[in-house]
Amino acid sequence: MPRSGPQLDHYERSWRPVVADRQRTARNAARWFVPHSARQLHVRRAVLRATSLPVIDRYVGKTLAGKPSTLPL
Repeated sequence: MPRSGPQLDHYERSWRPVVADRQRTARNAARWFVPHSARQLHVRRAVLRATSLPVIDRYVGKTLAGKPSTLPL
């Protein structure tokens, strides 16, 4: 198998933590959208009703979308 060059190694090292974070955020968001119990469903409904408040709305949005990714190019 051919070895990748140093540029590709650097690219992978730079992006791996970003991708891992995005995947973790997606898995957590999926749990939010598909509750496994009646209790989780009631909590989700209560939080969604509370999103009419700006502070709650921003918090829920950041929680579901994850943090912005910034990498030096």
